[in-house]
Amino acid sequence: ARRLKQYLQSTVLYLPIANTTGVTLATCRWLIQHINNPYPSDVEKAELSAKTGLPIRQISTWFQVRVLV
Repeated sequence: ARRLKQYLQSTVLYLPIANTTGVTLATCRWLIQHINNPYPSDVEKAELSAKTGLPIRQISTWFQVRVLV
């Protein structure tokens, strides 16, 4: 949980400055909104996939890499 909190703090501070992609913004926003349950369901992964254009498998990988609790 501590590592996730540190990641989110650094990401939130970084996002307005960086030239980030819609993928990063969409996934980080979702993660922040769901901080108490940071793993999306299959339906939520499909929604994120539709928003970002990434395959569901890549959405799953994104969360596995970033949410190490």
